[in-house]
Amino acid sequence: MRDECPRPDMIHSSGYLSLNGPWEFAFGEECPGFPGGELHRTIEVPFAPECDLSGIGDRKGFHDYFLYRKDIDVALKEGYVHRLTFMGVDFSAEVYVNGRKAYEHTGGAVAFSFLLDPYLKNGRNEIALRAYDPPREKDVPRGKQYWKEESEIIWYTRTSGIYRSVYLETLPADHVVFLSANGSFLKKSVDLRIEKTKGDLPLELSVCGDNGEIYAETLQIEDEYGDKTLDLRDLPLKPWTPETPNLYRLRVRYGEDEVETRLGFRDVAAEDGKVLLNGRPYFQKLALDQGYYPGGNLTAPAKEDFLRDIILAKQMGFNGVRVHQKTPDPWFLHYADEVGFLVWCESPSCFEYSKRGFRALEEQWPAIVRECFGHPSVVAYTPNNESWGIDGISKNREELDAAERLYRKIKQIDPTRLVVSNDGWENPVTDLVGIHDYSDPTPEKYLPFLQRLSSKENMVVNPPNADRPIFAPGRADLAKPFLLTEYGGISYNADKSDKTWGYGKQEDQAGFIERYRKTQEAVASSPYLAGYCYTQLYDVEQEINGLLTFERKPKAPLETLRKINEMVSK
Repeated sequence: MRDECPRPDMIHSSGYLSLNGPWEFAFGEECPGFPGGELHRTIEVPFAPECDLSGIGDRKGFHDYFLYRKDIDVALKEGYVHRLTFMGVDFSAEVYVNGRKAYEHTGGAVAFSFLLDPYLKNGRNEIALRAYDPPREKDVPRGKQYWKEESEIIWYTRTSGIYRSVYLETLPADHVVFLSANGSFLKKSVDLRIEKTKGDLPLELSVCGDNGEIYAETLQIEDEYGDKTLDLRDLPLKPWTPETPNLYRLRVRYGEDEVETRLGFRDVAAEDGKVLLNGRPYFQKLALDQGYYPGGNLTAPAKEDFLRDIILAKQMGFNGVRVHQKTPDPWFLHYADEVGFLVWCESPSCFEYSKRGFRALEEQWPAIVRECFGHPSVVAYTPNNESWGIDGISKNREELDAAERLYRKIKQIDPTRLVVSNDGWENPVTDLVGIHDYSDPTPEKYLPFLQRLSSKENMVVNPPNADRPIFAPGRADLAKPFLLTEYGGISYNADKSDKTWGYGKQEDQAGFIERYRKTQEAVASSPYLAGYCYTQLYDVEQEINGLLTFERKPKAPLETLRKINEMVSK
């Protein structure tokens, strides 16, 4: 059972109670009287009903509503409150406490919390949740979740209802609701963001390194939301990089409540066609990470699975990943900070444009940024991919304006990171130009691939996808850094199972290695690329484009792949 604290970088001294484990469950049509009525099934939270680890494993059924119920024991105590958090419910949720509707939330990519106390009684309490996740509606942000019965090509099994951890905190009435800290190495400063209960109690801060406390300050913030910049220019701070992932501890005491998080000092910027890390050009060697796991789909069976994936990627010579069409789990970011690993944070896209669908995407991004802000590993945000959900961006002014509005919104919330507005093609206003080119290294495709990689002008004039220009109309900017953010996709089925799909088929390991080598040699030849993102880190279900199998077994010796990746050094 996933019973660890779901937010490892925001732990209260008072602890938490995991509510993962068995819940009563039913599909919506099985209990029309909900929140009353019997739920005849049992599900293992936080696993979605479509995956095996949930104990349900219903992959073929199409259901709109998903019903959950669990009893919890609560000992009410004067001066304390109870906060319930759902880390992820796809796509919208209504929560009932002892039969009364207590909260509503929309947005499957982000967590939500609320205080239970107006609905609680001392002793046994009933928590019930109804999730709504229409499986066939394409204007709902769904990422790689397929709208047909069986997964195929690049589309995977659906994930509905609760798919991330649920937990309960008993907190002092005056407490920190959320804490996040983003450190700058060049400025020697910390941008601190605090959400707390309203009051005039002082906030006592301390920053600790390996040898103890290096900074302390007392703040007075009366409102619920407080932003504060700490000036640490007089301190001998160490930078955070993938090679030197130096971290500090930040503690905040607010009355009887104490919260601890971690802090890294690093800066990311785009300048003169390069990506800068701490003021110096840094070539990004990323792999595409779909975030799917055997048995759990979008939910890792154990938090250690995140660390395993990061370590395997680093052993192959990558310094980061683009987490694709899902938001990264807080434990993934925790390990990325700790080990030294760059992360591009994405969100699930819609597949058809509607004002409703884009609004649902847009409304989640402040919460996505909120979760990522304190992680030095996160260097870029990718709100849109390959014009999914904004397919008319080059012809429809409304869709272009929507994409640019979302870019500006994210930059306003977090100006310290880069935003890739529409990764793949038809880039509107953007910090980085992400390009997708799945040219197979065969003679008829390899030479045009090399030609496009020889100059930005060639890439723009002869884009890899003829009907999809690199830039949206009137938005061309060759001064921006160009990155090859999806390419390769060489399919090699090491397990020889049936019903597989890939971009370029390879029958044996030797051929797979040689094909990968030739592809990376082409990337290494480019004089202008500021980084790449290879498709992909591991296979997912029927898609066998990974360097690892779905079970994370290497398809080639890790050291061999590492040496090939080391050729691409800028």
